[in-house]
Amino acid sequence: MDRKNLRKWLKRASSNTAKNSALALIVSVLLTGCFGQNTKPSTASKPERTPDWVLNPPSDSRYIYGVGSAEKFEDLVQSTTLARRQANADIASQLRITVSQSNIQNTEVTSGTGRSEQVLSSMASQTRVDTEALALEQSETVESQAVGRYVYVLQRLDRARVVASLRQEIDELDAKFATIVADVDTTNVDTADLINQWRAMLPALPLLAERTQAVNLLKLYSKTVVNKPKSAQILAFEKQLDRLLVALAIQVESQVPGTTSLVQNVRSGLTDKGLTPSSAEVLQNRKAPLKLMLHATATVEKQKDRTYVFLTVNAALQQTVNNDNAMLANWSLTERGVSAIASQAQLAAQGKIADKLTEQIFAYLTKASE
Repeated sequence: MDRKNLRKWLKRASSNTAKNSALALIVSVLLTGCFGQNTKPSTASKPERTPDWVLNPPSDSRYIYGVGSAEKFEDLVQSTTLARRQANADIASQLRITVSQSNIQNTEVTSGTGRSEQVLSSMASQTRVDTEALALEQSETVESQAVGRYVYVLQRLDRARVVASLRQEIDELDAKFATIVADVDTTNVDTADLINQWRAMLPALPLLAERTQAVNLLKLYSKTVVNKPKSAQILAFEKQLDRLLVALAIQVESQVPGTTSLVQNVRSGLTDKGLTPSSAEVLQNRKAPLKLMLHATATVEKQKDRTYVFLTVNAALQQTVNNDNAMLANWSLTERGVSAIASQAQLAAQGKIADKLTEQIFAYLTKASE
């Protein structure tokens, strides 16, 4: 029934006697229904909204924030736990970036830096920091919310807690160091017994490397001036380590023609790590106490316009005692170089070999005997 006809019918009905009052009530209800067909509900349910912090987490100088999400299950606790785990992983990934920055900072050693600091920085750059454990142990939940099919969690890690933890770690490392080096002579270098002196100092090197790592992380996390100076005992130890590293030189030799660049790359790699390469020249009226002998063989293959060089190097580290050579360690490495120019392919293979060999020599010389 349209509105015009409905009004006419209502007018006729209203002129009747009271017996039609009930009918008039029904009509009014119908009229309300007809008019209501073209009107919108006054209230409508609004869809749930994803929290703003999901896409734009907070950012400030005190906290590191992480956001995680998980599908909503019947067990909401399980969903929240999974989302919290994802948020902690997000924090951990940010910590890994910080750790990487610290490692880069450690290895950027200037030419004026002592060899001891280069060695400790090289060791510290190999230190693995368990960022997942750090995030799980010290993070806290700021907010969690279930929206639609998902549960979202916002976690944060207090920088102040990280700084306090690092300060405590440095204090503990200093205490361990003091115990280990209590009997180490740091007054002079005995050129007749360099190897034993070196081995006596080795157990303390990992502790100092960890301290270097912790101090650099402390500088990155702390927003205030960091003051964790080295003790007089540490400074004396590092000075002795500098003298010993100069005296404990490594002579690098190869009897194979065409491997001059390989020798140079190995020498350069040792220098970068704080070790002392030496040629056959006399060092302080004596030859280098350590000798690294290299023997290289190469296989060359050509395919179209590319040259492939497969280089195998056998390296032997020897100790010279009273003009006699004693074997300390040996390695065998194979690498491939590719280039349109054969000589460049050879150089590429030698560079890769030198990098890996230097790493292994450094690991051997800085690892205390078990």
